[in-house]
Amino acid sequence: MKTILMALALFSFTILASNANSQSVWTTRNSTTTENINDLQFVNANYGYAVANNGKMLRTYNQGTTWFNVAIPNITNNLAVFFTNTNTGYVSTATLNYIFKTTNGGTSWTTQTTIANQQIISIKFPSASSGWAGDVNGDIIKTTNAGVNWNVIGYAPGKFTKIFAFSTDRIWIADSYGYVTYTTNSGNNFSSVKVSANALNSLYFVSTTQGYAAGDNGRVYQTTNGGANWTLLNTGTTANLKSITGNVVNSIVRLWAVGAGGKIIESYNGGATWFQQTNGTADLNVVAFPSANIGIAAGNGGRILYTNITNNVLPSCIGADIQTALYPFSTTYMDGRTDILFTAAEILQSGANLGNVIKISFNFATQNGYALNGFKVKMQNTAITSLTGFVNSGWTMTFDGVYVVYATGWQDIVLQTPFYWDGGSNLLIEICYNNSTTGSSSNVYSSTATGMTWAQYQSVVNMDGCVDLTAGTLRTLRPNICFAIQPVSGTGNGFTGIPKDYLLYQNYPNPFNPNTKIRFDVPIDGNARLNVYDLLGKEVAMLVNETKKAGSYIVDFNGSNLSSGLYFYKLQTGSYTDVKRMILIR
Repeated sequence: MKTILMALALFSFTILASNANSQSVWTTRNSTTTENINDLQFVNANYGYAVANNGKMLRTYNQGTTWFNVAIPNITNNLAVFFTNTNTGYVSTATLNYIFKTTNGGTSWTTQTTIANQQIISIKFPSASSGWAGDVNGDIIKTTNAGVNWNVIGYAPGKFTKIFAFSTDRIWIADSYGYVTYTTNSGNNFSSVKVSANALNSLYFVSTTQGYAAGDNGRVYQTTNGGANWTLLNTGTTANLKSITGNVVNSIVRLWAVGAGGKIIESYNGGATWFQQTNGTADLNVVAFPSANIGIAAGNGGRILYTNITNNVLPSCIGADIQTALYPFSTTYMDGRTDILFTAAEILQSGANLGNVIKISFNFATQNGYALNGFKVKMQNTAITSLTGFVNSGWTMTFDGVYVVYATGWQDIVLQTPFYWDGGSNLLIEICYNNSTTGSSSNVYSSTATGMTWAQYQSVVNMDGCVDLTAGTLRTLRPNICFAIQPVSGTGNGFTGIPKDYLLYQNYPNPFNPNTKIRFDVPIDGNARLNVYDLLGKEVAMLVNETKKAGSYIVDFNGSNLSSGLYFYKLQTGSYTDVKRMILIR
């Protein structure tokens, strides 16, 4: 059974690209094309333009909810787009040297040419008259009269991939050789810095000093001095990243990047912590956030995705060091028990507020795939400020079952019973297990936090780590953690009050044989459908298909008539859709 579990876990992670770590929910919007979308730009919160292969161009007036075709006199691939206002815009094409310009929102177009005589890959206008473009040869091209004249004023070491223009004088350029070329004086001088051994495909700058570059092999780099020096960030993915964007809310830098195979990664703390998901299999080529919480991603096959992160529970993370600790997942031993303390001040500073803790996440440096049997997660609000031993009373059980560390990077533990954190107390978490086998540990990234972690591990037959481990020692390192805390309209433990958002939870137990429970939340009255599917997409069970009043629901599922394997359950209610996976072991 253990071998089956490990194989299924590995298969589901590598082939089906779990959504376990996703924080935002991306839904498909109707597109007017099936051509590959190459670029996307929003003039303001509502007006946006996208360009695609075979002369296709799209426009939206409502933050990407609906899209309309725009006629353009080009039958080749459209490569880049930039509008300075809702009427005036520029589009480059695969036709050498051509840039099309409109001054009436795309009703009519004029043709501009550059002296470079190459395909223009990227266009940016930091002002109505001052514009920049780059081509496949690395030519840096500039106009100071709204495109009447374009002149080559510099060169990048490699093939142009993307320009980022913070102002008329500060411009950064990414290229296929892994260089960032930049100017601080409108192009009078350029500096080139070798940042990566991989191609860099996109740039985003928060200020004149702080910026980010994304590229192949999952690379994201950060600069804090305007591009002179760059630091590699740990994104947890090796997918080629094609576009990065972000914004700043309450002084917190939030980042999103998309790329090959439908990969989406996101950070809510300036790149220190990343979460990832995969949406479909087609490449995503560009991402934009026209407003603080509305995001649009587009890519191959004409796919357009939409997210509104105000509808999602954003992660609140504590700890960013990259030291490693074997607890609380030390499967080198049969049994383990770990108490971890977080202060209210730390949780509030991370951006959370009082509400229901619905999941916790740990960042794994190593992963062994072993099933942790008798795995329990307990929580309590407490006035304790440091640990001097295990706490033996006051606990609320939030997870009780089997847990598998599927992969390295951030992995979630979705709580079977949400825990209400009151916003003023410190939060104490206990993780323990009663295993029957041993193997290598799944180490987690941790930070120094004296007095905040107490742990013990031991291998004794017929011992239960959650009951029989009572000694332990104080540990210097505390595992880095992210909380998902869902605001509630009521108060108290569990899921009291009307849920604020739609949410589909991980089934429990998981893996299961043959019974499991599936919980979902609906914030308003409406029809809800909950179905189960096999690997081929065939429906094997309809669990819910009726009108539900606003609230939280738990549905039982019995898989006694099904064979062992991987299954999916899908919730559809209102405009919300989510799919999660579960493993049946017979």
